[in-house]
Amino acid sequence: MSKQAKATSAVIKATIESNAIFQKLYPYVLPDRKKWRGDEFNVLPYKMSLGERAIRRDPSVMSVGIGGTSESFHFDRIAVDDPSGKQNSATRVLANKVIEGYQLAQPLLNRGGEELITATRFKDYDVVGWMESPENATTVEVFKRKSILEDELDDEGNETGKRTFIFPDEWDEIRLAQKRANMSLQSYYCQYYNITMPDELMQFKNEFFSYYDELPDNICCYIGWDPSPGMGGDKPAIIAGGLDADGNIYIIHAITKMMREQQQIVVVAELNDELRPVTTYMEAYGFAKSVIANVEAYQEETGTYWRIDGLSSSKQSKESRVIGLLQPMYEKGKIFHHRRLKGGELEYQLMHFGVAVADDLPDALYCMVMASLDNGYWGPKELANNDPRTPEEKLLAGIDLSAEERLVFAPTVETEDAFGRMKSGSDGW
Repeated sequence: MSKQAKATSAVIKATIESNAIFQKLYPYVLPDRKKWRGDEFNVLPYKMSLGERAIRRDPSVMSVGIGGTSESFHFDRIAVDDPSGKQNSATRVLANKVIEGYQLAQPLLNRGGEELITATRFKDYDVVGWMESPENATTVEVFKRKSILEDELDDEGNETGKRTFIFPDEWDEIRLAQKRANMSLQSYYCQYYNITMPDELMQFKNEFFSYYDELPDNICCYIGWDPSPGMGGDKPAIIAGGLDADGNIYIIHAITKMMREQQQIVVVAELNDELRPVTTYMEAYGFAKSVIANVEAYQEETGTYWRIDGLSSSKQSKESRVIGLLQPMYEKGKIFHHRRLKGGELEYQLMHFGVAVADDLPDALYCMVMASLDNGYWGPKELANNDPRTPEEKLLAGIDLSAEERLVFAPTVETEDAFGRMKSGSDGW
C-alpha cells in the first residue's frame, strides 16, 4: 500500500472512531473490530443483518495505491484521489503505468456504482488527459470543475470574456497572485487552471505559424519520417516539404495515423513518386534502424528506388534538438504550413511540445528540416532551367545544378552511411 493510500485509510478510520459530528450524523456506522486493519476494514451498517455480515467477502473500505492489487474485489463506490503527479507523469512510460493502474480498477465497480475522481492534470498524456480524451469519453462527466475560475455567460449562454471565482470566500485575485509568485508557471497553471501548457511557456506560439496557398515553383523537396511499429503506442509520422532558394521551408503533407510498418513504407514510396524528393531522412537508431531492411526489400520487390538517409543518435535530448532547430526558424518566419494544416495536429503537437499526447510530427519535421539543411537547395536559380550552358560551364560559373545534373557530375565515392550500409555514387550515393 502506498503512503498516500495508507494516510487516507487512517483518516477515514479516525473519523469513524472519534469524530463527534460524524457520529451524530451517522450513529449506525460502527467499526467492525474483527476487520479493522490499515489498508482495508469493515463497518457495521444499520441495515445489514448478522447473517449478511457473516457472509460478506469484500471489505467496506479499501485503500490501494495506483497499481496495487485489488482485482478480486467489487465496490459500489470508487474514489480516485490525485492519481497523477509531477513525478509519475514526468515521462510517457511512467504516465502509461498510471493509466494501466487506473484501468485495472474499472472492473471493480459494481453495476450502477459511482466513481468520484479528484485530480490535477500535469501533462496532456497523463491519466487525467487519458480520462478526458474523446476515446474515453465515458469518464469525462466526472470533471465538474476544471478551474477555480469560470467563464461568465450572457442570457443567451455565450461567453462574455469575463471570469469569476467559483469560491470567492476562499479565493480572490490577491491570493491567486501570491500563489503565482511562489510557484513555477507550469505548476501554477496546472494546479489552478487545469492548463498544461500556458501561452507564456509555449516555445512554438500560434502567431509564429505562417501559411501558403500555392506551392512556389522550383522548390527542392525532402521527406522526414518518424517510423513506429504501428501496433499501439506512438503513431508513425511523415512530413513532406519543400525548400526554396532563399532557405524557406514549405510543409506540404503532415501525416500521422496508426499504420503498420509496411503501410508506412507504401506511403513514403507514394510521396517519393509524387514529389521526387532529394532524400528521405529518419533516425538511424532504435526501431527506425530496423526499418531500413524492409524498405530495401520493398524497393527490390517493386522496382522503385528512392534515397533514404539516417540521422545518427545525438547526445542532446529530443526537446533540445527539436526546439533548438525548429523554434528559431518558426519565429523568423522561415517555415510555412499549407493552409489546410492550420489548427491541425502538427500545430497542436508543436504548441504543446513536451506535454502533448504525442510528439511524432515534430520528430518527423526535425528529420525533414535536417535533410534540407544537410543537402541544401538543388533546384534552379535565376531561370537555370533555361540556361543554355553545359553543366560543366554552370559549375565554373557558380550556378547551382539541378538534382539530375549534380548526380551525374558529382564525384563517385564509397562511404558507410548511418545505417551501416556501403553506398557508391554522388556523396556516397
